[in-house]
Amino acid sequence: GYHFINLHSSWKHFIASLTTQLPGQLPAWPGIVQSEELSCSPSSIRDFEFIQARLRDCDANHPCCSKGSSSDLPTRLIDVGITGSEVTDYVRLVETSSLPSTAHVTHIALSYCWGTGQSVTAAANNYEAMKQGFLASTLPQTIRDAITVTQQLGQQYLWIDALCIIQDSSSDWELESTKVASIYRNAHITIAAGIAVDASEGFLQSRQHMAAQSKSVYCCEWDVSIKTDEHSTKSYKTMLPARVIPPISYHKVYMIENGLPLNTRGWAMQEEILSKRVVTYTAQELQWTCHLLSTCECGYLSHSVDLGQTISVNSISNRREAFFEWAKIIEAYSGQSLTYRKDKLLVISQE
Repeated sequence: GYHFINLHSSWKHFIASLTTQLPGQLPAWPGIVQSEELSCSPSSIRDFEFIQARLRDCDANHPCCSKGSSSDLPTRLIDVGITGSEVTDYVRLVETSSLPSTAHVTHIALSYCWGTGQSVTAAANNYEAMKQGFLASTLPQTIRDAITVTQQLGQQYLWIDALCIIQDSSSDWELESTKVASIYRNAHITIAAGIAVDASEGFLQSRQHMAAQSKSVYCCEWDVSIKTDEHSTKSYKTMLPARVIPPISYHKVYMIENGLPLNTRGWAMQEEILSKRVVTYTAQELQWTCHLLSTCECGYLSHSVDLGQTISVNSISNRREAFFEWAKIIEAYSGQSLTYRKDKLLVISQE
C-alpha cells in the first residue's frame, strides 16, 4: 500500500508515497504512517464512504457520542424524499408531531453561512405550500448540497434553520431559537459547509487541492537484498514515488479551521461545540470531529499530536474545569460575527 514519509529534496515541500514490491512483506521502513488518496470531488463515493466509516466507528466505539433521543425532535424537519433506495428531487417540510409515534426518527443538521444568498425561507405565506412539497432545485446551492449529502448517507430528515423556523414570525423565532442547542446536540451528524461564504455557493464543488489532482510522479528505484539463509539472498526492487502537496505545517486542525468562512460566525461556533459529531467540508478534504476523535480524509490528522480539542460537557468533571472551559468559550465567542446584535446573548446562553 501507499505510505507517506517526509523527505528532503530540491522541492520546497512535498510528501512521498512509499510502496514496496515484496509480496506479503511489511514496508521497508516500519512505522511509516499509512495515508489515503484524496478525491477531486467531495460528492464522490469515496467521500461518502469516509463519512459512513467514521459514523460506524463512532457508534461502535464512542459511548459519549450517544445517539440523540427521537422523543426530543425539532418542531419541523425537511423530508429529503428517500423512499427505499430511491432518491428524488422532491422535498417537503414536515411537522414532527405528525410523524408516527413508533417511528425511530433521526435527523441531520446543517451549519452554514446565510450571507446574501439565502433566497428561500419558510414564511407565513408559503408555509402550507412547503408542507405539500417543492423541488430541491429551487433552493440555494448550499442547501441543495446538504440535501444531497443527507440522501447519500441514507437519512431522511434534515434540519435547516431557514426552512424549519418561520422567519417572518417573531413568536415562532423566539420559541424555536431556544431549541437550537438541543437540535444540534441530538443530531445524528452535523454537516458544516465550511468553505461556503453564503448559501448560494455550495460546498460540493470540485477541489483544487494539489494532492487530489492527477500528477506525474518522481520515482527512484534501488535494489534491496534480503538474506534468506547462510548461502543465498533474494533481491527485490523498492520504488519511491513522490507527489507535490501543500506544506505539511499547514495541515493542522487550527490552521484549516481558521481559514474557513463558516468559523467566523457566532451561531456556527455554538453549533460546532454542541454537536456530538461534525463533518466539515474544507477546500482540501473532509474533516471529521466527534467527542473522542478529530481526523481528516487523508488520515494525517489522526496521527498528528495536534488533534485539536473538542469541548464536551461529558468530559468536565468538576466546577473549576467547567469555569475554565466556559472562559475559553467566552474568549473565542468574542471574536465571532453575528448578523443581528440581538442574537448575542441568545447564542451564548445555549452554550
